[in-house]
Amino acid sequence: AVSVSGVDGVHNLSFVGRGRPGQMNLKWFELSDDKVSCGETWELEFFHRRSHAFPDVDVFKTCYWLGKLKRKDIMSNICRSTNSAGGKGPAREVCTETCGTCNKTVGSVVVWY
Repeated sequence: AVSVSGVDGVHNLSFVGRGRPGQMNLKWFELSDDKVSCGETWELEFFHRRSHAFPDVDVFKTCYWLGKLKRKDIMSNICRSTNSAGGKGPAREVCTETCGTCNKTVGSVVVWY
C-alpha cells in the first residue's frame, strides 16, 4: 500500500516503478479512504457549561456521557459549542469521534502487477 494521506480533491494518479525497467502490467488498483482513530477515549472530559446553581462552578462531562445521550439534538448543540474553561476544551475538540469532528483520514493505493 502506498500512503496518500493529506490529499484532498481530484488528482491525476501516476504509477512509477523503481528498479524495474519497462512498463508495469497493471492488473488492478484500489483506492481507499480509511478513518483512523483520533485518540478519543471515553474518560476524556470536556467543558460542558457553567453551573446554574453556582455560577462560579464549571461543569465538566466525559465523552462517555456525551455518547450515551438519547437526544441527538442535545448532543448536536453540545458538539457545536466552542467554549472552554478550567483547562478543558469543548466537546467538539475533545470528543472528536462522538461529535463527528475527527478529521484524520488516511488514503492509500493498493497496486497489483
